[in-house]
Amino acid sequence: MRCSRLIPAGLFYLPLSFAHFAAKQMEARAAKTGKPAVLTEFAVYNLERNNHFDCSKAKNELGFAPRPYKETLHDLAVWLKQEGKIA
Repeated sequence: MRCSRLIPAGLFYLPLSFAHFAAKQMEARAAKTGKPAVLTEFAVYNLERNNHFDCSKAKNELGFAPRPYKETLHDLAVWLKQEGKIA
């Protein structure tokens, strides 16, 4: 099976070792240029962690009702446009 069938268009995956290497290189360049790094070691650390959280207690005790990601991201984009943060 070809990779194009396994990975949706626009998405790609990097081995963590390469991501750590790239982050170090970007941080070194950022230190020299004074511009922010696109990728940092801290960002890679956070991306490689399991960030799954259980919200059942908030649902049961507070009536929390999470919204679908699609709806939330749409509302975020609308708000960012209204605030002039994106075109």
